[in-house]
Amino acid sequence: MKFAAFVLEEAAIVGPEKALQLKVPFDEVELIEDNKNFLFEGMLTIQNIKVILNSDEETINGIEGAAAIASSATPGKPIAMFF
Repeated sequence: MKFAAFVLEEAAIVGPEKALQLKVPFDEVELIEDNKNFLFEGMLTIQNIKVILNSDEETINGIEGAAAIASSATPGKPIAMFF
C-alpha cells in the first residue's frame, strides 16, 4: 500500500496523467550518461558506471540480485545498483 499512497500523493501534485505515464518525454539514458560526472562527483570510490535498461534482461540476469532491483525502476525514477 505504500506504493499506492505514493502514487496518489504524486498524482495530487503533478496530476493523474503524469503520475501514471509509462514514458518520459526525454531520453533518460542520454541524460544520465551526459551527467555522470555531476551525479557521482562525491563518490570517489566508484571506478566504473554503466547505465543498464531494465529491458536488457541478458545483462540483468547475469548480475546476482539485479532482477529484483531492476523491476522497481520506472520511467522518470531510475534505480542505482552498486556492485
